[in-house]
Amino acid sequence: TFAKPVTVSQGTLLVGGSLASGSTVTVASGGTLGGTGNVNGLTVVQNGGTLAPGNFGIGTLTFGSTLALSGSTVMEISRNAGVRTNDVATVSGILYLGGALVVTNIGPDLLAAGDSFKLFNAGTWNGGFTNITLPPLATGLTWNTNLLNASGKIAVSNLTYILTYTAGANGAISGTSPQMGI
Repeated sequence: TFAKPVTVSQGTLLVGGSLASGSTVTVASGGTLGGTGNVNGLTVVQNGGTLAPGNFGIGTLTFGSTLALSGSTVMEISRNAGVRTNDVATVSGILYLGGALVVTNIGPDLLAAGDSFKLFNAGTWNGGFTNITLPPLATGLTWNTNLLNASGKIAVSNLTYILTYTAGANGAISGTSPQMGI
């Protein structure tokens, strides 16, 4: 355990153990915070800083207090023989979403409709990401991020089209252009 304020301004700090509640962590521009341990004090990822749970692979980084994101959050997801895994940031306090979310698929298998990934667990949610970058999907699939800012979940859905047709008084049928729907 470590109980002093920490500023990561260059390089990467991988937390494998525990930073005590007195350890406020600031990730400044040029710094990265990752690992699979516990950060129990206030954590702020500033503009230009990066949060990357895991140890250069899939993992969970746990926060015992507030986590405020305004830099980049980099998450890895994987699908291998139907088994889905992903990085997770678990926050006991308030999770302030902001900045950019970048999700990378490191799995050997293509993602499929119905695949879902819970990237964040939090007691209280606030805000939203200003920019989201997700892995490319096969034709006919789309990302559903409707639950991201409220429950930390992203999912792969089938791409559907909604066609609208209207029968006129003279029996002629007219339609509108397809609209994407989920």
